[in-house]
Amino acid sequence: MKVADASIATIAIDADGNPATGPGGWPDGAALTTPGADHFITVWGGGARLTDSSGQTNNLTSATNLSSNAFEVDVPRSLLGPLSDPAPVWVG
Repeated sequence: MKVADASIATIAIDADGNPATGPGGWPDGAALTTPGADHFITVWGGGARLTDSSGQTNNLTSATNLSSNAFEVDVPRSLLGPLSDPAPVWVG
């Protein structure tokens, strides 16, 4: 990554582990669907947010490390609620 705003990544989480629940459609025009996904952590060079199954968003603390070619994001555990074991996760 040569510039901070060159990339975006989303992590989709199926918190209850049930593919029949959760909207599954990814936010921000990603045109991706994963059955049961109900939390989406989206991070880009200028920020990060958590989107829940109802479309509500919470801004998150994030940083972009250009020398490591990496995003860093802090997600307060309290924002995710209970997680099943396992809770499937997808990254796109």
